[in-house]
Amino acid sequence: MVSYAGAEAVRQLIPTDPNPDAGASTDERHAAEFIIDGIDPDTESPQLFFALAKRRCALLVAHYQPEILALARALEENRMLSGKYTRRVFMKSLAKRSGTLMTF
Repeated sequence: MVSYAGAEAVRQLIPTDPNPDAGASTDERHAAEFIIDGIDPDTESPQLFFALAKRRCALLVAHYQPEILALARALEENRMLSGKYTRRVFMKSLAKRSGTLMTF
């Protein structure tokens, strides 16, 4: 899912972007290698795993849009975020909207 999250965020948050998958070819190759080498080498399984990962990314990005936007604003302001600060921004945004962590 990490491999698809960036392109999915662009797809949902910038719907006018003509090519949301630009720059994602390396991510897709890494996802394919992980699925084939690390999960299941069966030739039919990777397509199912790809479809499930992309669907889950779409759900996660939709659920966490406010947090993604809050982190993007913080990154624009600071140019770099520590892990601790990133977590603080994320949790503050989540608490502000009375959101919860999404579980599957």
